[in-house]
Amino acid sequence: LALRERMDCCKCLFYSTTPSSTESKWMPWECGYMDGKLRKSAILPLTHSALSSYDGQEYLNVYPYVTESKNANGQSCLWVNESLNVYCSLDEWLSGSRPTSHK
Repeated sequence: LALRERMDCCKCLFYSTTPSSTESKWMPWECGYMDGKLRKSAILPLTHSALSSYDGQEYLNVYPYVTESKNANGQSCLWVNESLNVYCSLDEWLSGSRPTSHK
């Protein structure tokens, strides 16, 4: 009950993946709960370096993923990505925008 109440106060959920996250029994529930409530769940792959690749569990592919890079002003920014060229800023996503194509 306490976990659900805390999550009800949140704007989104980042599902942080690590090699051991596959062992969690709670993480899939948390991701699904927030997705069902707000449609605001995203995968945050935690890797050892920027060059590490992310190979997540199959069911996580239905969610967008989060990356960090500079915006047009050179400031560090979080991006919500559906694919390499389909994304929006975290602020835009939290405001209700969907990732769009950038070619």
